[in-house]
Amino acid sequence: MIMNNLIYRVTAAVVLPVCSLSASHALPINVINADPAGVGLNDPTVVRPVGGNDATTLGAQRFAVIEAAADLLGEQLDGPVPVVVKVRSSANLACNNTSAVLANGGSTYVFRNFPGAAIRDTFYPVGLANQMAGFDLIPADNAAGNDPSDITITLNRRLGQDGCLSRSSVYYGLDDAPPPAAINLLGVATHELIHGFGFSSGMNPSNGDFSIGAPSVYDRLIRVNRNTYSSDRFAALTSAERLAVATDGANDALFLGGQNAVRGKTELLINRGESSAGPGLYTPEQIERGSSVSHWSTSLVPNQLMEPTATFDQRPTEQLGLATCALADLGWTLAGDARCPDGRNDNALTFSQRYIDFGTIRPGRFTTRSLQVYSTSGDPVRITDIRAAGGNYAVSQSDCIGTVRLRAPCSARVSFNAADPGIYKSTLTVTYENGQRLSTRLIGQKADADGNVPERTVVASSDG
Repeated sequence: MIMNNLIYRVTAAVVLPVCSLSASHALPINVINADPAGVGLNDPTVVRPVGGNDATTLGAQRFAVIEAAADLLGEQLDGPVPVVVKVRSSANLACNNTSAVLANGGSTYVFRNFPGAAIRDTFYPVGLANQMAGFDLIPADNAAGNDPSDITITLNRRLGQDGCLSRSSVYYGLDDAPPPAAINLLGVATHELIHGFGFSSGMNPSNGDFSIGAPSVYDRLIRVNRNTYSSDRFAALTSAERLAVATDGANDALFLGGQNAVRGKTELLINRGESSAGPGLYTPEQIERGSSVSHWSTSLVPNQLMEPTATFDQRPTEQLGLATCALADLGWTLAGDARCPDGRNDNALTFSQRYIDFGTIRPGRFTTRSLQVYSTSGDPVRITDIRAAGGNYAVSQSDCIGTVRLRAPCSARVSFNAADPGIYKSTLTVTYENGQRLSTRLIGQKADADGNVPERTVVASSDG
């Protein structure tokens, strides 16, 4: 059975092993380019090498990023059956100058009650089902002629072109060092691969039924943080109850309740009032097809790779965060040196907000916003500088210079002012003593005397 794709935008009661580890080698992941000649992954446009990506055409750079993401995840997992990933691009994914569907992806097929299945009457992504069965359930030479790929990913071919985030940039480097406000394609690719590994609900967003006929293993892991429903298990709710809690609007109405995810929340996340035992899932008040339930809540601090929108600090070579915990709970075996949660960047800072929106100001006025900066893991860190780029934004007050204790925030107030009407984008950058920098985006608008905002954008430099 084919699994629905998950969109990335600019889970029977059993005791699963806690981060089952193996001392053996990585999981082989083979990536197949499914694009026709001359477009997408085969675009011949000449480009310069960037960030460790030595390919010299746009298509080859895109494909190299997908392969790097596959290698990164392959090193975290172990299993006897290679995973096959088919990648293609499309010019039909939604996109405009301010927002875009970056990519979508998921398991090509799902299986239940196969040899070796851990839970009966539960759908598993074919890549994971293959590992449990010990053989390829859809080999390349299958008699039915079915597509032998395990995961299918579709990238937005138009990113960076006129009319599609044309004032933003897509970063094709492999070093997780994108410039401020750039889309890190490596993070996008890693996110979509993890959906294909099983981070995906089978709930029909129209009526709350399981559209594939039974819950996925991911659905089996979801718990309900409310006492007003017939069960605390998402898979055991009625269809109407599932749809209701999936549109609760709170940050912790649903959470991933596997042992690894629960422990990972305790070790990694900063609790800002959430009462759920595990990390919250995305439940906006209106269903978002491809996003609701199948992602972490956008309130998690630090931001996590499997949130529904790309954020500045989703850098998978530095840390996969709670993603490794979710994979272990789904039934994947983590490689011997993998960790749950994965926090390889031990002295990390994070912002409480992914970007700061100042809204629209009237002539003769200015406005301020506050944000918090946290140390998320390791020892306390020392901040040496915090400043906004360009002349329209300024840090008017901050207690961040000096030591920031573990999970204890400092705060900063940032003001926005502009002489001329328009839309103004910039960045706020924090520097700490080892020279590392962390940036978040700033955006504000100024109206003219009639209350209108001209359609022009001023992008400030971000030299720190």
